[in-house]
Amino acid sequence: MDYRQEERAGWQIITLLAAINTRPNHLLLATAEQLSQRDPPLFILDFSKLELASSVVLNFMLQLHARGQERGGQVVITGLSIRLYGMMRRMKLDQLLKIYPSLEAALAAGRRRDPPPAN
Repeated sequence: MDYRQEERAGWQIITLLAAINTRPNHLLLATAEQLSQRDPPLFILDFSKLELASSVVLNFMLQLHARGQERGGQVVITGLSIRLYGMMRRMKLDQLLKIYPSLEAALAAGRRRDPPPAN
């Protein structure tokens, strides 16, 4: 899984660039662990470059969510294709994660809420 990372308004934006796993799963889990150590762990996962997502991408997303929540963080999703949005709904992930239509909408919603307190 290839991705680009940047920071804006206190959020780590991870733009997923490829749905195919190019790294072993244990390295992706280590990446999720490392990313979730940020204080506070606030992430926007941008799927706008993907039409489909593999189970490895979904595992990375869920691991980042679980590890971030342990530290008072949040993961939100943006840029889903119609197919990916349908998949998220069928898996009921739309009930677990906040989904926004665009990166700008996610950032605007993030500005309207107070960030979690730092530990």
